[in-house]
Amino acid sequence: RIPIVLKKVRLAFFPEGGQLVAGLPTRVYFEARNMMNKPADVEGHILDDHDMVVSKFRSFHEGRGRFDLLPATGPAGTA
Repeated sequence: RIPIVLKKVRLAFFPEGGQLVAGLPTRVYFEARNMMNKPADVEGHILDDHDMVVSKFRSFHEGRGRFDLLPATGPAGTA
């Protein structure tokens, strides 16, 4: 296989249980697809409102993966 780098990737996030609940640890599943709707290998991190890393992620099978997240409590921007 020859890797092809595309600048745009579509990410879809799916919280376990259907919703993120502030203060409740949650597993979030994701799927990454390129613009040709093919699985895309990705890795990155999730930042909070203060640009602090709260979780890291990496796809492990056909553009899919999961990561753990603890959604912040309080109004947006006060975490």
